[in-house]
Amino acid sequence: MIHDDVKIPAGFSILAESPDELRIAYRPAGMGCLLWFLVICLAWVGDGMTYSAISDPAGFRELMFAHWLSVLAFAGCLSAMVYFTWFVMFHLFGETVISVTSDQVSVSRRLFGLGRTKSIPRSDVSHVEQIKDGGEGEDSFPSWGLRLVGRRKCWLISRQSIEKSDWLGGRLAAILRVEFRPSEKRPEA
Repeated sequence: MIHDDVKIPAGFSILAESPDELRIAYRPAGMGCLLWFLVICLAWVGDGMTYSAISDPAGFRELMFAHWLSVLAFAGCLSAMVYFTWFVMFHLFGETVISVTSDQVSVSRRLFGLGRTKSIPRSDVSHVEQIKDGGEGEDSFPSWGLRLVGRRKCWLISRQSIEKSDWLGGRLAAILRVEFRPSEKRPEA
């Protein structure tokens, strides 16, 4: 076992481990404030649109097709609602499985039986990079992401606590025998 002295952060579980292979499952944990904010916003916008469509169908259609920009704005709003609904559902019920084998690294994301997998040849990975992806400007919740970098880049986790990306980054860098590059925007110790 690698890093026996480090406690596994919430949401992670090690499915298989050997000197050259590793399989880690991750179910997002935390981010409760962001998820509640998104649920409330989605409900508010969705309910407002539904109420308008039901209470005055002719007026709603007239507003929708008043100009081609109206149709474009509505399509953008629906696309955002679908994306943020998926984001909330994935962070409540989804799972990411990161598999390192002798020849490749695979990242599988699954939600309700549907999923997608991205694979990168192990030899293409040059380093594991930690990125601060929240807590700047008006975003008051500091968070960090982690990605594999080589010929291509592959996101592993995003918008999580620094302890999670430190743990996963160090563990993957060790088994891949590459450098772990912590974010330059780390908090003062």
